[in-house]
Amino acid sequence: MNGVTFSIAVVLLALASIELVLRWLDVADPPTFQFNALFGYLMHPDQSASTRGHRFRINNAGLRGADVNRRMPGERRVVFVGDSITYGGGRIPDGDLFATRVAEALSVLRHERVTAVNVSAPGWGIQNMAAFIAANGVFEAEVVVWVLPSTDFRRHKTSLEDFAYPRTRPRSRLIYAALSWLSTVSSRGRVPTEAEYSAVPGADILEANLVALDSTLHALSAAGIQLVLAVLPDEAGYRNLANDVQRFKAVADANGAVFVDLKPVFRMQRDLHLFEDGVHLTSRGHELVANAIFSTVNAALAGGRP
Repeated sequence: MNGVTFSIAVVLLALASIELVLRWLDVADPPTFQFNALFGYLMHPDQSASTRGHRFRINNAGLRGADVNRRMPGERRVVFVGDSITYGGGRIPDGDLFATRVAEALSVLRHERVTAVNVSAPGWGIQNMAAFIAANGVFEAEVVVWVLPSTDFRRHKTSLEDFAYPRTRPRSRLIYAALSWLSTVSSRGRVPTEAEYSAVPGADILEANLVALDSTLHALSAAGIQLVLAVLPDEAGYRNLANDVQRFKAVADANGAVFVDLKPVFRMQRDLHLFEDGVHLTSRGHELVANAIFSTVNAALAGGRP
């Protein structure tokens, strides 16, 4: 065996070893996504994924969590609506998600079965969320908690073409991990600038988002569903989006939704590691959100239909 052949063999052996280690650690096994003409995209239903060593299930509805079926007698159901922060991705284990934390704490407090449905997907904007609800409803929920990060205030309706989400299962975890790492490095720590937030197209998107939110909350309220709208800043706060917050509060108030601004809670806990990358929450961040909205969701559930 000459030197070149030996070197190639060593490299291939090393790559194969890394692939095996990634499979042993159970990382770099992402969920796959599919296009949807109404709400942009969603995960394929009925799959198991583990991008960062926390295996989770994509259920029969294409959402993260346990399968969603008819509400059982005595079951109380809360739907959480959001984007990648609510979804949690591979960063956050199922038990650490604020949706899971709230449902489990309510079950203990109320001595009844309270379940959470996680209606979210990474990269979704408000118009994606509203379109999903228009197409699929809210799964017999008594309470809908819409968690709206500031990065969504002026986010357009997104599509699969906006992201590099896999449509089929990657054959190699190593290649997926390398591509994912490169993507993370290129965007690490990047929070959208004020100039991007205040750009003229962003103002148009804000208006479209407000209309989509208003129409969705109006329909849910008319159906007798209790509503909570929680707005969440990124690590830098709202900056020049304070007026946007007030616009969303006005929509919530007009539709009888309880409005929760989470900025004061996060401002009081700056010493904690609450954000992964300036936008996405750590497990501590999820715990803080769960604690902050728990009483509000409990009160809303008390006003719901048994």
